[in-house]
Amino acid sequence: MRSVDVGVCGYRWSDVGSVRERAAVRVLRDIAPDVRTDSSAEPDVVVVVEHGAADPGRTELLLGTGTVHLPVLVREADAVVGPLVVPGTGPCLRCLDLHRADADACWPRIVAQLVAAPPAAEVGAMAAVCAGLAAAAVLRAVDEPPARTRRRIGTTFEVGLPDVLPRTRTWEVHPDCGCTSHGAAAVAG
Repeated sequence: MRSVDVGVCGYRWSDVGSVRERAAVRVLRDIAPDVRTDSSAEPDVVVVVEHGAADPGRTELLLGTGTVHLPVLVREADAVVGPLVVPGTGPCLRCLDLHRADADACWPRIVAQLVAAPPAAEVGAMAAVCAGLAAAAVLRAVDEPPARTRRRIGTTFEVGLPDVLPRTRTWEVHPDCGCTSHGAAAVAG
């Protein structure tokens, strides 16, 4: 944890220097003492928070294991929540990267630079909005019937400075990706 994280989503000064996972567990237990944070059970949804760009290796592992996941990408002046990735059902992060590469041939090199760059400090208001959007998306994925959740698959929420208002964008499966060949995972519920 860094000092710039204090105040965002319940982090305290005493969390500075500790491992983010431990601080997050403390925040969760402060809010809901009975919350389970062990890894003995398969998760319903994994939230992957990355800075700059999604690490292709990490997201490929989740896709390959059929794990439903929600990426949250934090960048210098904006952040992107989503899309909810349900393997075999809709676009994955590689689809998004392929669409971006179609629009800009330099995109693969940009991703490599963003993944390798040190994380920038999050802006508190943007982090709070993204945390709320991510929490709502996870709750919908867990609580809604799969048919309703599937209608939202492929949607990202982009939050930028200075207004921090979420904008939605819908993505399609990229024809060169092959992600829909993975077995369709059931959305939690």
